[in-house]
Amino acid sequence: MKKILILASNPRKDLNLDQEIRDLKGVIERSPSREQFEVVTELAVRVADLQELMLKHEPQIVHFCGHGGGAEGLVFVSDEAKEQRLSTRAFSGLLSLCARHVECVLLNACYSEVQANAMIAYINYVIGMSQTIQDDAAIAFAKGFYRALGYDQPIEEAYKFGCNAIQLEITGSSKVRSTATEAERKATVVDTVKTTAIPEHLKPILKKKVNLEQKSPTPALSEEDRAALQVEVAQSLESSSMEKFRDRVREYLADHKLSALEEIRLERLRKDLGLSEGEANQLVVEEQAPILKARDEYEEMLLGLIEAWHYPFNSEISEELQDHVRDLGLTEEEEKTVSEPILKAAEQEYQEQSKAQEQRRQQEEHQANLQRYEQEFCRAISGKYPIDTFVRDGLKTFQQSLGLSDGEVEQIEQPLIAPKEAAYQQQVAEALQREREAERQQAQRNQELERQRELAQQRQEEERRKKEEATAKGQQRQAEGRRRKKEATAKSLIEALGKGVTLEMDHIPAGTFMMGSPDDEKGRYDREGPQHQVTVSTFLMGKFAVTQAQWRSVAAQPKVNRDLDPDPSSFKGANLPVEKVSWADAVEFCDWLNRFVENRLSCETGKSYRLPSEAEWEYACRAGTETPFHYGETITPDLANYDGNHPYGAGLKGLYRQQTTDVGSFPPNAFGLYDMHGNVWEWCADHWHDNYKGFFKKAPADGSAWVTGNKDSWRLLRGGSWYLNPRNCRSACRGSNDPGDRNNNIGFRVVCEARGL
Repeated sequence: MKKILILASNPRKDLNLDQEIRDLKGVIERSPSREQFEVVTELAVRVADLQELMLKHEPQIVHFCGHGGGAEGLVFVSDEAKEQRLSTRAFSGLLSLCARHVECVLLNACYSEVQANAMIAYINYVIGMSQTIQDDAAIAFAKGFYRALGYDQPIEEAYKFGCNAIQLEITGSSKVRSTATEAERKATVVDTVKTTAIPEHLKPILKKKVNLEQKSPTPALSEEDRAALQVEVAQSLESSSMEKFRDRVREYLADHKLSALEEIRLERLRKDLGLSEGEANQLVVEEQAPILKARDEYEEMLLGLIEAWHYPFNSEISEELQDHVRDLGLTEEEEKTVSEPILKAAEQEYQEQSKAQEQRRQQEEHQANLQRYEQEFCRAISGKYPIDTFVRDGLKTFQQSLGLSDGEVEQIEQPLIAPKEAAYQQQVAEALQREREAERQQAQRNQELERQRELAQQRQEEERRKKEEATAKGQQRQAEGRRRKKEATAKSLIEALGKGVTLEMDHIPAGTFMMGSPDDEKGRYDREGPQHQVTVSTFLMGKFAVTQAQWRSVAAQPKVNRDLDPDPSSFKGANLPVEKVSWADAVEFCDWLNRFVENRLSCETGKSYRLPSEAEWEYACRAGTETPFHYGETITPDLANYDGNHPYGAGLKGLYRQQTTDVGSFPPNAFGLYDMHGNVWEWCADHWHDNYKGFFKKAPADGSAWVTGNKDSWRLLRGGSWYLNPRNCRSACRGSNDPGDRNNNIGFRVVCEARGL
């Protein structure tokens, strides 16, 4: 493999070296022997860099592109980014040290023949420039030189191809052809021959080591060249009328088109020269043929690339097409005229194919997403059934990420749920039967206990007199207790809902507490933090979750905003908490209470019923405690209704009732509230937020509800439920659900303002 080292230096910044380097690389890359060459480019080369670059790369061909100055030497970049001349002696001395691997040196710079003469003593072939050379001529020579090398031509032949490339690519003077008289033109020719400088293609000079003593060609035209030029011009002046007409056609076709004015001038010239219309048209056709052929060839190339599926064209093909356009000699307008309709049609077809492919891809992706959701749902129901709120939340999020509609999800889930639901209902029925049998047996035991109690009462009556003295003291204490209870009752409230049904509201005193769970609390979720201080004003809260009896009483009354199902619950019982009510249903219940209160004398207290804020709910649940439960560090199924198969902390396993229990079945907290842990989730007024940090603002510190402007946002749930483990029943545990969902584990309790109490 031969390595070509390109040394580029242009401190004057007046040469198009980037174009020259791109063209040289493009010529090598398109040659059949491109694997035999490696091109290394070094830019802004300094004199101090030369030794290291020659030692590092050990090139076979050294190519310098930049400025030359004859005896003053070649121009490199100094350390201060200015010009620095390198003497001929120093540069040739460096090359003498590298002569064992350098085969050829190309000095593509003006007046570099002086350096070539010095280097040829050590290098087999050196090419320099005898005079100043145009930038485009220098580039054309280098392209022709390397193109020939790429086709395995020897250096001497490559040199000839380089000179010929200048002739092909660089147009000559047109002064010798004019509309002046024959005498004037002959005088111009003679003067031109005498004053014409050496042509560009004669300026590159090849030096060969074996011909070191031979004299280099002189930069001026020889007498023989001048004589030949005079003969050529004389023959041109004496050419036939057809040739004169052809020359004028060529002149007009220099821009590859004939304007209307040029066609008129050609018609006049035809008549002046005495040519027939057929002869003139034939000459025009002959001169236009290469242009039309070039257009056809370019069109064929475009269509071939498009048919070979190379559209859209990458940068490499686009560059090659531009080179092809230049090689064909097409103008920008011709290139545009040929390519625009072809590329427009190709782009339209490409866009249609891309659109069809994208549609197929989207359909395949959608089918894959349906299968992924089905797999995920199968995993979800293969464990615990019914699916709990948190799993359902995860499935909802997964559905949204896959872009599936509710209808599609329902079609997937229904056939999978049906056998699970049937088995679950069977289990519920069996559990209910067992519970009824247990109740029957308990009733028998109660009867026996009642009989034994009557006997015990008889014995106790005999001892009654002995206890009278102690009872008197107890009565005194009870009187004090009744006084205190009366004082608390005065601040509480009992609302009559009709037909003997009442709603008991407990007074919750104002206070400050730390909301959320501490970092070290067992079973803590990230959504429960960070812990923060909240100050809550006095309010009234339902002693129990709203019961089915209370719900039926309100649902039977005229609606405020929406109708309520009077019997929505899965588990039936007047004193059981109502469930399977949506958030909007719970709000309607509160709205009805407000209208009911406004029609009573007690409206003077200013009561306003609503759902509790999340902060009010946790404050009321804790009732002054800081432990996971208001009972302490743990709970048991004797204290709350939850899935007793899963103990919490130091707690033990216990009963799993698998349904709701009557409100008030377990001990209350310090505020007199019942069932704050388990039984049913309870709706709150707040919108769901992932934690208390918030995205735009933090959670309120005044106990108010944290809501956004989105009425469809998911709403908060608190307290856990009968089918959850105790971890999800802690005071700080947070749940959420769609405000329109109705589940058999979700109920609510109400609060009202405490103004006037």
